[in-house]
Parts: sequence; C-alpha cells; structure tokens
Amino acid sequence: GPVTVTVSHQGRIGDALISLEVTSTEGNFAGVTAINYLSVEMMPGFWVSTTNVSVQHQDCSAMLYLGLDTRPAADTTVTITSQDPSVVGATAQVRFSALDWTGPEASAQPVSITWLGAGVTQLSLVAASPGGNYNRVRQDGLVTATAYRPLTVSRSSVLVQRGGVNDVSVSTPMKPSAMTTFTFTAIPAGVVSVSGTHIQTAGTNETFVLTVTHLSRGSATVRVLATSDPPGSLYDGVSHDVHVTAMPGFVFSPP
Repeated sequence: GPVTVTVSHQGRIGDALISLEVTSTEGNFAGVTAINYLSVEMMPGFWVSTTNVSVQHQDCSAMLYLGLDTRPAADTTVTITSQDPSVVGATAQVRFSALDWTGPEASAQPVSITWLGAGVTQLSLVAASPGGNYNRVRQDGLVTATAYRPLTVSRSSVLVQRGGVNDVSVSTPMKPSAMTTFTFTAIPAGVVSVSGTHIQTAGTNETFVLTVTHLSRGSATVRVLATSDPPGSLYDGVSHDVHVTAMPGFVFSPP
C-alpha cells in the first residue's frame, strides 16, 4: 500500500525539494532513487499574543492580538473562524498593510473572542493576499479557546455599610462531576473581608452564601473562583466577580 510521508515546517520560508531513495537490496525497487521528486513551498506564518484564550461567561468576551511573522509582500486579509461556532465567535477578519508592517507584534491587530456556549474549541486562520507571499496561508489550531460555564450569582454589585455585612448567594446550574472548591478573594485587601472557602461534593449543586464584611471605605472586587479535584471537571477554572462598594459612616459628638 501507499506510504505516508510527513513534511514538517522547520521555520525557514521558501521552496524545498524532497528526494526519495529505496535502501532495500532486494526486490524490483532495490536501489531506486527519485531526485527532487517532490517540491514543497514553505509558507510564512502567524504571530499571536497567546495560544490559549479563556472567556468567562460574565465577561462575555476576551481579546488577543494577531500578527504576521514575516513581512507581507502585498496587503493581506486574515479570516478568523471558530472550529466550533457554538462555543465562541471571533472577529471575522483583520487586515494588514504591506507598507505599514513593522514587525509581528508591532503590527498586530486585535481579535475579539465572544462567549457563545461552554466548551473548548480552536481557531482557524486563513490569509488572502493576491500576488503576495501570504496568499492561501492557513493555520488551524494555533489558538485554543476555552469558554467557561456560568455560575448563578444573586448579585454582581453590592453595598456594604460601615460596621455591616452583606450576603451574596452562589450556586452551580449543573451538578459538578468532581469535588469543587470555591475560594473568595477581596481585591484589593483591606476594604472588605470575605467568608472562607466552600467545598461542593460531586453530584450536588446546593446554594451557598458568601458573606462580605465592611473593613474600610472604598471599592473592591470579590472574586469567586472554582477549582476541581481532579482538574478538568465542569466548573474547573470558572470565576465570577462581585463589585463591592464599602460606604463611609457617621461620627457623633458625645451628648
């Protein structure tokens, strides 16, 4: 049957010639050689600011930057598509001017990734540049996009009066498939304090309460972060931010 030969790009751009040689000393193909049997064109590639982009449901979108790793010989348009359009959407196209290109990173264009549904997918990049070195350049899987599941949070913004507390209820719409730990962090520290961690066993999705306590006047973000054991379950890596305003108080003179 036919033999599959894998041709790997080693980073150099240009034409390459591949020769074949049969090393067997027996049979009718013994010693057969085919010089320059296959011509391969090594194409230029893309530069990205990150190869892994995460989109939280609360944020709705995330950003990465896409560039050309080689100077384009002509104006180039890159079409970006999600291999699973039910998970994320992406900026449809970005354009690069041959005259304005100053480097992969310096000339990079923003690409918006939009949350559509929980899951993991990859992006496909296809360039069109008639007459240029980037025409028909394609790369699949350079960027992996993870869209995290949502949490059910009673409020995303709360007020806390001086000397007081406020509660926020949190739950998972679906039952986690593994033990999941929820940690709560106040950013910056010193404005409010938050209650300790919550551990949710596999197969349950009870509602738990996050208590926010006033420490000093100011604004803070309380971040709810889920991690699972073992990693990779439904809510591993999911986060949700609650904006907190810690109010000033009153000072009374003695009677």
